[in-house]
Amino acid sequence: MQQFRTNITRLRKLIEDKLPEGSDVYGYQGVSKSTLIAALDAAYFLSNEIIPEAETRFEVVSLKRCGSKLYRSLKAFLENEATESDKKEGFDDFLTGLSALVEKTKITYFIVAKQGIRDDEELAKIRAEIDDLTDMKETLSEREESITAILETVESASSVIAKHHKEAEEKVEEIRECHQAALKQGGEIEDTHDAIDGWDKEIKTYRIDFQSMSNQISDLTSKANQNNEKLAEYANMSDVFIQGLKKTSDEHGQLLEEIRQTLEGANRVGMAASFKT
Repeated sequence: MQQFRTNITRLRKLIEDKLPEGSDVYGYQGVSKSTLIAALDAAYFLSNEIIPEAETRFEVVSLKRCGSKLYRSLKAFLENEATESDKKEGFDDFLTGLSALVEKTKITYFIVAKQGIRDDEELAKIRAEIDDLTDMKETLSEREESITAILETVESASSVIAKHHKEAEEKVEEIRECHQAALKQGGEIEDTHDAIDGWDKEIKTYRIDFQSMSNQISDLTSKANQNNEKLAEYANMSDVFIQGLKKTSDEHGQLLEEIRQTLEGANRVGMAASFKT
């Protein structure tokens, strides 16, 4: 590509020297010397981006062959000492050749340096990568949903933890207040403890008296049990006596009934006798 760039540099120099100034060279509207030089500069820059290792590719070989042919025709036009009218007639072919050189340089750069046109194998590889990326996207979407759910759970748990933390702080404050109150009451507890020591002696005395009274109560309880047994015997005797009285009462009632019946019989006899008289 070195020779290619050298030819472009030579064409640039010839354009600067041979073409007239003005914005409409040879009557072609919008075509100026600076515009043509800028196009050649762009071709030079793009050709310089093609690495030496790529110069064996067909596209680069074709560019160099075509560039060499176009260079000769463009150079011939610029170096021709023809009349002004002849140059106007040949300028159209010059522009066509220069455009072909610049455009072919751009296309070669696009294919070789930028890999703008890919073969079927590479396209299949790209499609496979797209499929993999699509699957990865779906997986990431699922993971995103899972992570979102986890985040919602974490946020909920965080709210609960914050609530419990606040409650714990309140409990700590209550405990602190209770501790202060306990410290304040410590002196009172010590005084009460001293009083309890005195009460222990009195309690021991009361315990001895209570034990003595308990013994007396036990004796009285024993005697009461004995009396209850005697009363039970008396009660049994009373039951026997009552049964005897009841039997006697029944016999007495039966005797009275017999007397009543006898009296009634006597009365009937007496009345009968009076009727006879």
